[in-house]
Amino acid sequence: MQLILVRHGQTMPQPFFRFEQNRPLSYRGKRQAHLTGAYLQNATVDLLISSNLDRARDTAQIVATYINLPLEVRPEFGEQDVGHWNGLSIDEVRHHFVGELEAWEQDQFHCRRGGESFTELERRVLAAIQCLSEANREQTVLMVCHTGVIRATLSVLGCLRREVAHTQMIEHCAITKLMVASSSTQLLALNETTHLAQDHAFVDRLKSRHLI
Repeated sequence: MQLILVRHGQTMPQPFFRFEQNRPLSYRGKRQAHLTGAYLQNATVDLLISSNLDRARDTAQIVATYINLPLEVRPEFGEQDVGHWNGLSIDEVRHHFVGELEAWEQDQFHCRRGGESFTELERRVLAAIQCLSEANREQTVLMVCHTGVIRATLSVLGCLRREVAHTQMIEHCAITKLMVASSSTQLLALNETTHLAQDHAFVDRLKSRHLI
């Protein structure tokens, strides 16, 4: 199975960092999704799936208009669950759940970030990919998902060392390609963003004019 992983587009900005929220795509995120769809429209894709979270599903729905495939929503590829940290700032987590943030910072693989540890995410993603690969052995699957899911995939399939995969940069609408076989996985592309050159140029122009 060839697996094409696409991170969702940029989401609506927030004034300061809060842990996982199901925010909608921004205007730029929608433009990134259109550029991704246009780039993939001539690719051979047999199955299009996405996470059930709005930002991934909405990105995939835009991509679907270019590759002319129905979208299947798969909750098992949702982002790492942050449980009762959801929607909270770092200071709010420290205040309401004393010691949890510090424990997570010391061991981000095993401590639950309010809900699901990275190790638990890895197990969930591995089980889901194994089922996906078994059902689509000779096909190309395009999945729109999240940074955590892509990092977990790279880790559990042995594409990157766990410590490297856990912090690997994955840009909005970046493409990562894998060839998944029963005995091994080949990493074909990692965080590919050449199709987003138009978007990057637009942002650079705004920055040069001090508009952002």
